Order: sequence, then C-alpha cells, then structure tokens
Amino acid sequence: METKAARGRALTGLPVLVLVAGLIALTIVLGYIFFTLYRNSEYDRASVQMAADVRVLVEQLSQTATAASLGDDEAGRTMLRLRARMDAIWLDVEKNLADQLPAGQIAAFGLEWKRIQTQVEAIEAHGAEATSFRQAVAAARDATPRLRETTGVLGKTLIAAQASTAEVDAAYSLAAAAEKISAAITALSQPGRNVAEILPGLREQKEHFASVLSGLRSGDEAQNFSPARNQAARLQLAVAADSFRPLAAALDAIEGFAPGVVASQAATAAIIASRNNLVVQGDGLSQGIRGLGGADGEILPGFNITAVAIAGVGLLVAGLAVLAFILVADTRRRLRETAEANQSNQDAILRLLNEIQDLGQGDLTVEATVTEDFTGAIADAINYSIQQLRELVARIVNTAADVSAASDDTRATALQLSHAAENQSHEITDASAAINQMAITIDQVSANATESAAVAERSVSIASRGAAVVRNTITGMDRIRDQIQETSKRIKRLGEGSQEIGDIVSLIGDIADQTNILALNAAIQASMAGDAGRGFAVVADEVQRLAERSASATKQIAALVAAIQSDTTEAVASMEQTTAEVVAGAALSLDAGVALGEIETVSTNLAELIQDISTAARHQSTTAGHISNTMNVIQEITSRTLEHANQTATSIGELAEMAVDLRESVSGFRLPEVSPRPPARAKPTSTVPASPQPDVTQTSRQASATAPAMRHPQPHITSVLAESKAAMDEIDRLHPNQTPAHHPGLSHATVLADKKAAMDGTGLQRPRATPARERPVSHATAAHHAALEDIELADLQAAPSPARHSESAAPTTEIDLSGALHQELAEINLDEFDLDPNPDYSRR
Repeated sequence: METKAARGRALTGLPVLVLVAGLIALTIVLGYIFFTLYRNSEYDRASVQMAADVRVLVEQLSQTATAASLGDDEAGRTMLRLRARMDAIWLDVEKNLADQLPAGQIAAFGLEWKRIQTQVEAIEAHGAEATSFRQAVAAARDATPRLRETTGVLGKTLIAAQASTAEVDAAYSLAAAAEKISAAITALSQPGRNVAEILPGLREQKEHFASVLSGLRSGDEAQNFSPARNQAARLQLAVAADSFRPLAAALDAIEGFAPGVVASQAATAAIIASRNNLVVQGDGLSQGIRGLGGADGEILPGFNITAVAIAGVGLLVAGLAVLAFILVADTRRRLRETAEANQSNQDAILRLLNEIQDLGQGDLTVEATVTEDFTGAIADAINYSIQQLRELVARIVNTAADVSAASDDTRATALQLSHAAENQSHEITDASAAINQMAITIDQVSANATESAAVAERSVSIASRGAAVVRNTITGMDRIRDQIQETSKRIKRLGEGSQEIGDIVSLIGDIADQTNILALNAAIQASMAGDAGRGFAVVADEVQRLAERSASATKQIAALVAAIQSDTTEAVASMEQTTAEVVAGAALSLDAGVALGEIETVSTNLAELIQDISTAARHQSTTAGHISNTMNVIQEITSRTLEHANQTATSIGELAEMAVDLRESVSGFRLPEVSPRPPARAKPTSTVPASPQPDVTQTSRQASATAPAMRHPQPHITSVLAESKAAMDEIDRLHPNQTPAHHPGLSHATVLADKKAAMDGTGLQRPRATPARERPVSHATAAHHAALEDIELADLQAAPSPARHSESAAPTTEIDLSGALHQELAEINLDEFDLDPNPDYSRR
C-alpha cells in the first residue's frame, strides 16, 4: 500500500508543479497587462480632468476678478481660492510631468498662468481701495433718493415764489443732474462697467449741481441768479443743500479711490484677454498626458493589449481546470488510503474500549493493554489517569470529611455571630428610639425658648416704648410746671393791680365824700341866698346826687376788688399747690422712667439669655440629630452584619451539604486493595514514555482539573469564607487560648483557611497539627462528628435569649459585641465631628 501511494504521488507531483509554475507566470503577465490598462485609463482620466479643471477655473477666475475689482469681498476671497487651486495644478504639472512632457509645452502653460497670476496679485493689492470704493458707492446710492426727492419739488417751489425763468430752469436742471448722478452711481456698482469712462461725467454733474445750487441760494450775476428771498424757497434750497452734502462727500471718496479700481479693472481685462490662451495651453497639456498612456492600445507592435488580455484569461481558466482535475483525482486516491487507515484505527479503538468498559461503572481496578497501534499511547495515558484517579478519589474522601467537620464548626460560629448581631440590633434600635425622643424633646425646648425669646423681645420693645412715654410725660410736666409758674406770676401781678385799683377806688370814695360835703355846703349857701341862689342850689343838688352815686359805685368797686383779691390769693395758693404736685408727679415719672429703664435692661438680658438657651437647644437638637443619624448608620451596619452572618450560616450549610454530596459522588468508585504499579509495556521498543511516579502537588492539580465544582465554589460562598476568616482572626486575637471543639491545637482562622484551601485545591499539602490528622477519616467517624455538631447547633438555637446573652458575656468563649459597642459609643465626643444630618447611604 505504501509503494502504491508513493507511485501515485510521483505520477501526479511533477505535472502539477509544471502546471502551477505556468499558471503563476501567466498570472504575472496578466497582472502586468491589467496594470497597463489601468495606467492608461488613469492617464486618460487625468488629462480630461485637467482640461476641464483649467477651463472651469479660468472662467470662474475671470468672473470673480470682475466682481472683486469693484470691491466685492466675497468675490475677492473666491478669486484667491481659485488662484490657489490653479497654483496646485501648475505645481503638480511642474513636479510630476516635467520629465515626461515637452519642456516648451510646460513653459508655455506656465508663462500664461504667470501672466494671469500677476494680474490677480494686482487686483489683490488694490483690494482695500476697491472695498472702500464699493462702500463710497453704496453711501452715494443711499444719499441719491433724498436728493432726487428734494430737487424734484424745488422747481415748483420757485415757481410758487415767483422766481425768474432762469432760476426756475436752473432748479429743473438740478433735478436732471440728480437723475444723471443716480444713473452714474448705479453704473459704478454694476460689474463690467468701466469706471474710468463714468467718472468724468459724474464729476461734471457734481460740479454743475454745486455751482447752480450755490447760485440759487446766494445769488450769481454770471448765471443771472438773485439771492432767494422767499422763505419757502430758501427753506427748500437749504434742504437740497443738506441732501447734496453727504452725496458730495461720497462722490469725493469715489474719486479718491477710483485709481485703484481702474487699475483692478485693467488687470481684470488682462485676465479675460489671457484666459483663452491658458485654456489652449491646458488642452495641449491634456493631450500630452493622454499620449503618455499609450493611446494606441498596443503592448507590442501588432499585438493589441485587450486581445492579449482576453487570450491570457482564457489560458488561465484552462490551466486552472486541468489543475482542478488532477487535484480531484489525487484527492480520491488519498480518500481511499485514509479509509483503509481509519478501518485499522477503528479496530484498535474497539479493542481499547472493550478493555476499559468497566471504568465507566466506577471500577478503578481495570488496566489497558499497551500495543504498537496509535492507541498504545492512549492506553498508557489511560493507565496513568486511572492510577491518578485512584489517588484522587482517596484524597477526595478524606478532604470531604475534613470540609464537613470544618463547615459545621464555622456554621456554629456564624450562628453565634448572628445571635450577637441580632441582640446588638435590638439595643441599637432602643438607643435610636431614646435619642429620637430626646431630639423631639430638645426641639420642643428649642421652640419654647424661641417663643420665649420673642416674648422677651416684645417685652423689651414695650418697656422701651413705656420709657419713651415716661420721658415724654416728664417733659410735658416740666412744660406744665413752667406754664403754671408763669400763670401764678401773672395772677400775682393781677392781685397787685387789683390792690392798686382798691387804693384808687378808696381815693375816689374820699373825693365823693368831699364832693358831697361841698354840695351840702353849697346847698346851705344857696338857701341862704334866697332866690338868687336857687339855680346854684339845683346844681348843688345834682352834684350831691352825683357824689352819692360815685360813693355807691366806689363801694361796689371796692367790694368787687376785694372779691378779686380774695380769688387771686386763692388762685395763687392753688397754683403753688399745683406746682408742687406737678413737681412731685415729675419726680414720680422720673422714678418710673428709671424703673422702666431697669425693666428694659432686665428684659434685654432676659432676651439674650433666652436666645442663648434657644441657640444651645438648637445645637443640642442638631447634635441629637447627628447622633440619631450615626445610630441609623450603626443600625444599618448591624443589619448588614446580621444578614451576612445568616448568609454565612446558610452558605456553610450548603458547603456541608456539598461535602456530603462529594462523599456520595465518590462512593461509587471501586478501589483495589493495594494500588498496583503501572503495567508493563507490550514491547520494550515502544516510543511511549514511561509514566512518572505522581507527586502530591501534581495529583492535587489533576484532581482539581477533574472536579471543577471543588476548585470553583460559588462566589457568595467565597465571600462568606473571607468574612468568616476576618471574624475568626478577631476571635483568635481577643481569645488566644480558645480553640475549636473538633480541631484541638488549631486556631479558628487556621481551620477556616483549611476549609478555603480545601475548596480551592491548594491546601492538600498543609501539614496537620497532630499526626493523627494524617490518617484518612472514615465515613463513620465523619458522620459521628457531623451528628455531634448538629446536636450542639440545635441546643444553641433552642436556648432562650437570656441564655445566649449569658453565653456571649463569658470572656473565655465568645465576644461581648454589644458591650464593646456601648463602650465605643460612650467614648465618642460628638463635638469633635462635623456630622452630616442627611447622610447618603447609597454610597456605602
């Protein structure tokens, strides 16, 4: 069979190599042909693109130059961009085609472009003047409508003012000049119009307008104009002058910037004159580029490149068909040989499967026969694997027993931690409730203090107002006392005046008495004279009666004066008494003012004290709130600790169940009484290496590879074991003499590390504490330990809460977590912390 296969390969090998070499050479030739076709098409495309670009760019350049010469900024920027594109085309031609195209053709194209480029630079140099020219034209165009409007009515105004015919004609000529100026300004803003031709006429119209307008306003003998005297005509002429003034300024600016615009327009005309020459030169370059690609389409004289490409493709397809036929025949031959080899391998595989059939039933006593077939190495590897499985199953049984015992210890410890955390949670809840009640009471005290402070402030305000009223009262009493004293003085002066009146009345009474006596004497004398004295007697009687009436009136006046003096005296006494009472009232008011001032001071001090009390109460309320928040945080931490402890107990229970399942899973394997050595090889010349003696580390790695459930426990179990290890470290630190019940001589953390290492497959080689732990643990011993631990856990769960408290209080067995927490809280000085009253628990 080997000779036949070698003969078949010899018959097909050389023709296939020759055919493949020919096809490769043909593929290279076709690649060159297709590259040539692609290069020619690229040359054609580049020539057409260049001609089109030059034609379009030159046309756009001439158009934008025309607009840019009149100050169009956007057109100027577009012109510069077009110049940059043309520069890129020229640089590309000069760099890439200088050695392929005729030098004269390239130089002619460059010369024409340099001419246009020079004109573009001239337009760019006058760009600022063109922009200013455009702005002046826009200003003149904006001023034209008003001038046309004012000059349009000027003629009618002069006719109404009975002006002369020459003046009226001049006014209408101003309107015509305004129209001509407007038309000229419009022409200046239109592209393609020659500024040099428009400016002389515009200047003439401006000078004519200014001359006529000045003559109409001020008079001009040369033009037969008299000064305007009509008010309406003078006003209209002034409006026309105001309208013409900005236009004249804009026209002056246009004349100032016109030389630059004229130069730009000349450059634009030169560009337009040269663009056709540049297009012609560009077409010439395009034809030259097209000629570079071999436009005749012949790769060799007499051989069209397209026909050669078609023939080459046909030969390539035929060669590929022949190669495919040869390969199919060779493949069929190989398939037949492979089928024969597969049949031989199938027989060897069936023999091997028959020998290891009992291995699937858990029989680890079987051994496979090592032969020279390809299954010999597999049989040797299977024998080695069986030996490793024997050792692995034994180790699994021992490890499962250790894991079960360790998980029971850890579960008991987790349950104790859970009970301690639950008690701590209850006590923290009670403390939080007391702190909350204290915070509510402090808030009420703060509210009452705040209200008392407000009342004290109102008392201070009322006392202040009362003191002000008392001060005003004292001031009013002082004014009343002054007025009473003034009134008393006037009454005294009135009493003195009445005294003088009494003296005068007494004098009048004496005079009346004397007059009466004289009248009596006159009557006696008249009676003594007889008839001659009768008239005198009548007078004497009248005088006597007058004296009697005067005496009577004098007595009445004396009585009235006496009464006035009596009343005046009483009034003076009353005034003096009132003055004394006013003085006494003022003294009392002053005392009241002093008392109110003291009340105000006391009220102010009281308000400050109450405010301090309110502030202190608010601080205490805030501190109580902080303490309450801290207790809430501790409550949450305790709840999480309780939850994690419960999860730990549950996970450790699952771990124990997994250990039991692990023992049950390997219970179906049947091990030999004495582990046999690896069987001898069938022939000593076998190339399969001898199986090395397995060490413990390699055995553990292979065992972990065959049991992924042991190497990769669930994530939550791993985290629970890590937390339990930290708790056990704390227990060992606080109680170094305490050891687990089922692992004497080992610490809690060491036992827990053994459990995790056993799960990870890394703790199989850790030396045990005592030689007794080196012996494998039997199923009966492991079951007995598990039963004892279940009984202890049941007793612990059934114990009442006081019993658990008493157990947790024992310093030699468990940790008093609640007492430690109370001690830590008592040592906290809340004034040293700036607690957040609204903590964000989501970040925890």
